[in-house]
Amino acid sequence: ASRFESMNDKFEANFDENITDTFTSLEKQFNVSSAGVQKEITELINFKDTLGIYCLSKTYKSETLWAYYADSNQGYCIEYEIEKLKDKTRNFDFAFAIDVIYSDQKPIIGIDDIVNKKALNKMFGTKKNRWNHEEEIRLIFDNSGLKDHHESAITGIYFGCDVSDDLILEYSKEFSNRNIDF
Repeated sequence: ASRFESMNDKFEANFDENITDTFTSLEKQFNVSSAGVQKEITELINFKDTLGIYCLSKTYKSETLWAYYADSNQGYCIEYEIEKLKDKTRNFDFAFAIDVIYSDQKPIIGIDDIVNKKALNKMFGTKKNRWNHEEEIRLIFDNSGLKDHHESAITGIYFGCDVSDDLILEYSKEFSNRNIDF
């Protein structure tokens, strides 16, 4: 699970918030302090620097993804049962999953987003429209780094059209005693 700083879209996790303005207005009207709220918002914004993001796609059929992420069709794609990747007994730091939203509008986080529990999705699951071919799902972890999964989570391995016969043979042997489609 990578850190946001290593993601390919350098504008990810880039958002505005209007919560501070709302609480500042309330502070003036009702003579209460919003310092605690502002501190919490700052901590929430800085939270992204600690997260681990594991990016997956809903499709294995995108030629663009094969070119970008599978060594120009010389690699492979692993198919997972996503519910098994979310298993907290294997990864206690799994936090939540996000279906990425594609929009050219910079997300704005407001009070309604917090009340409706959409703030984290907007903050960490919005990418520009030019990436919509990725059909991305993200698994978010409290920490970056290597993650574990049950071996039955892997359900298939797809090989690129230019993959070497040696790689196919190696993976076929490695996973031969498991219920995996090739």
